[in-house]
Amino acid sequence: MLNMRYLIFLFLPLSSLTLAGEFLSTVDEVIGKTVDSVAQEDELTGALTLNLVQSENAFISGMRFFLQGEIELEKQGIYALEKTNPTYLRAKKIYDQVIDATHYRGVKGLKFEVYNSDEVNAYATGGGHVAIFKGLLDRMSDNEVAYVIGHELGHNAASHSFENASTLILNELARRDLRYGYAEAFTNVNEQEADRLGILYASLAGIDPESSVTAWTKFISNDLSEYAYFRTHPAYRERAALNRETARKVRQYYTPNTLNPDTEKLLECNVLYCARSGERVEDGKGGGILKALELIAVTVANNQNAKDELAKQKQEIAYSAPRINWAGSGYSPFWGIVDRHPPATSGISFGLAGNQGVFYYNFNNQVLEGRLSFYSQDQQGYWYRWSDGYGRGNLYLRPFNDGSLRGTIYIDNGSASGQKLGEWVGYSGVVN
Repeated sequence: MLNMRYLIFLFLPLSSLTLAGEFLSTVDEVIGKTVDSVAQEDELTGALTLNLVQSENAFISGMRFFLQGEIELEKQGIYALEKTNPTYLRAKKIYDQVIDATHYRGVKGLKFEVYNSDEVNAYATGGGHVAIFKGLLDRMSDNEVAYVIGHELGHNAASHSFENASTLILNELARRDLRYGYAEAFTNVNEQEADRLGILYASLAGIDPESSVTAWTKFISNDLSEYAYFRTHPAYRERAALNRETARKVRQYYTPNTLNPDTEKLLECNVLYCARSGERVEDGKGGGILKALELIAVTVANNQNAKDELAKQKQEIAYSAPRINWAGSGYSPFWGIVDRHPPATSGISFGLAGNQGVFYYNFNNQVLEGRLSFYSQDQQGYWYRWSDGYGRGNLYLRPFNDGSLRGTIYIDNGSASGQKLGEWVGYSGVVN
């Protein structure tokens, strides 16, 4: 039996069907134009991404931001090096090698400056413009500098500065996702993408992709405070590991000091990404709604990536030692980890002074405080009583040659020592 709604269409006058078709076509055109006003095709993948600054304006907008940044730097006494300065010439030689292997090869008028700051830093302002500080050049080899320049050009190619601003503006209007480190996590995801692009560019330019690993291993330390707060960049150890995996994938494109002859083709499709193929459906013929659906899907995926990164960082923060100001407290400070609420392991910061102590640890997104009281010792270590808002028990700590105190925490259960909760590890010093 025919559905009644189909019967209705059978009896509609042809003129009405024509008008309905024209109306739907007009709606589709309007949807397509609306999407075009808030999105652009990603230069890497061809997918539509949220971007309130259109591509034809990116070069100009990036230049404006670059010049504004230059003014702010000058207020701090930081100036661009002369074009005859040996440090600038070194950086420009590396830059010229890298840019020929990027999406900005052949683009005229791009800004590239080296500033006389000792900070280990570089930045991109969108549209292809890059700034780098002398401090980074002093700390890194030519190959490592090449990877960093590629990283910044990757930010430009992926329109990260404009995409970040667009996403955060809309999220703010919607009053969502802005608390608890979302903005930092979103930026962190983009930093990881820029790293992958920088490594790809370096490989295509004839620069060892492993330089993206050595650039960060030199900064790795055992300071867990690196994980104690929301991060816009991956921690050094994590960044080196991620880059090592990307370097392994793109090494196939690397020939020492030789521009890959297939660079143009590989920038369109490679082991990291491939640009979409085929023509888009025309607006007014279904193309508008298809673009809208694509933009929604990409935006949702980007948002989920940021949320996943945020969840990871929250877990790392819980594991990291709280940042406590011990100055003038009279306590000898330590930082480390504790199994206070197993199975979760938390970061801990504690201080000892005579027979007393105080400790702080992360639990349920809060920093909790507890007290320590020394009561006995044996040939190997010391026994303390501890108490906090969730219970009390015994703590046994042994000193080690590296200055650390390590042992076991127990909670009262009626037995002599109590029920074992797990480890208590503390390293001498202050979490910065």
